[in-house]
Amino acid sequence: WELCTLGSPLADLGNLTMPFHIKRTQQAKFPLLIGFKNAPQVEVPISLDDLYREYCKLTGWSYPLLEMPFVSSWMLLRGIAARYVRKQASSANAAIQLELFPVFAELARDVLLDEGFHLDDLPQSKL
Repeated sequence: WELCTLGSPLADLGNLTMPFHIKRTQQAKFPLLIGFKNAPQVEVPISLDDLYREYCKLTGWSYPLLEMPFVSSWMLLRGIAARYVRKQASSANAAIQLELFPVFAELARDVLLDEGFHLDDLPQSKL
């Protein structure tokens, strides 16, 4: 429940689709993660594309959801960082969130790279 939102329905879809962006190698290192990325098709309950199509069909939204690379990237980072910083993480596994932050940052970057976005041209952060 820590990552649930009352905001955009795309945020909930982003949470639901996180396993599709997690590699099996990352799952092996962090057993709490579920990874479907690059998994054999028989081990994945539904393809990501089919999931998006069904979501659009049920909600009446247009397919494809062009916002999803950004939503997925943002959702991977948002919950971990915000809950940990505010000390609002309530699960028994909350302490591992700090260790997972770099992993989720890499996943968030990979989502955008996999969709063809070029991140080399972005200005450097002043933070």
